[in-house]
This record gives sequence, structure tokens and C-alpha cells, in this order.
Amino acid sequence: MFVKNVTPYKLLLALIIVFTSVSCRNNQKKVQPKALEDKNTSYSIASTRSYTDLVEDLYKELATNNPELKSIEAKIKMFSEVQIDSIASYSHFVEKNNSYYNTANQHIETIKDSLIRDEIKSIVTHHLAQYNSRVAIHNELLKRIETNQNKISDLYKALKIIKTLPLIDQYQKDNLPGTSPFDRFIKQQEEIIKLIDKPTK
Repeated sequence: MFVKNVTPYKLLLALIIVFTSVSCRNNQKKVQPKALEDKNTSYSIASTRSYTDLVEDLYKELATNNPELKSIEAKIKMFSEVQIDSIASYSHFVEKNNSYYNTANQHIETIKDSLIRDEIKSIVTHHLAQYNSRVAIHNELLKRIETNQNKISDLYKALKIIKTLPLIDQYQKDNLPGTSPFDRFIKQQEEIIKLIDKPTK
């Protein structure tokens, strides 16, 4: 069923796209999330000075009880660890080489004889070009990894929003206050306006 040469990153992208496309069709259970309960004052106007990520909180709560999202979370965690392991040895290799060429150039600058200095600099420059040629393929693959990782990050953010929109939509339908408090307050305002306005005439 699976196509050959599908990288782990492409597989994860496909999973996220599939789950994202069906998310709007999945009916959420009519259970109000804890993050939206009135007793949770972390989202009250009084606490707006402290930043809270309601999308993140709702998604985490949703993912706890959703097998599809649990699977995505597990795969994202696994791929994050795999990515670190995959590039760790190369990163160490690059660090060693960069350190060598940096210190080599520092040594070159201390050579007093300009002819010797220029000759050694030319040799090191040539050697550096050879090194860059050797790692060219690795660097191209790293760019692809970074591109895929950015796409995973973007799709992951989109997934969180799409999955939590039905929750906030249901919250709006179930908890929108009536207009009677506004009507009463407006009436009180108008009475005060008349009271204040009368002596000014």
C-alpha cells in the first residue's frame, strides 16, 4: 500500500494533511473543554496581562482523548528525536572542520614572511574548496530537511487551529450571553442622562 522511497518526513506530512482535511467533518462531543470552563479564570479580562495560548491548551486537551491526534503527537515526537540523531554526527564533523580552518587562518596571519604567508593561504584556500565540495551533497540534504521541517511546523500549527475551531464554535453557541443585561444597563444610562440633563436646562 505504501509507495517506495517515502521519507519519514513525507509520511508525517501526509498524515497531517489527511487528518487536517477530515477534521472539519468530525463532530466534537458536546463536552465543554476545561480550558473554556467559567471557573477557569486564566482567560478572564483581569488576567490578560499574562499571555495564555488558548489554542494550545484546547489542542492538548483534545489530543489527550483523540486517538488520531495521539498518533500524530507520537510521530512528531519520534521524528524530532530522529532528526537530532540524524544530523548530530555531521554537525560535530562540521564544527571540527570549521574550528580547524579558523585556527589555520589565525596561524597564517602570524606568518611574517609575506611570500610564505601567501603561499600557505593559497594552499589552505584550495583545501577548503575541496572540503566544501565534499560536503556539498550533505548541505543540500540539510536544506531539504529544513524545508520539510518548516512545512511540518506550518501544518502542525494549521492542524491545531482547524481541530480547535469546532470547540470554540460550540462554546460560542452554548455560552453566548443574552442581551438583557445590556438593555438594562442602557436604560440606566438613559435615566442618568435625563437626571443630569434636567438641571442644565
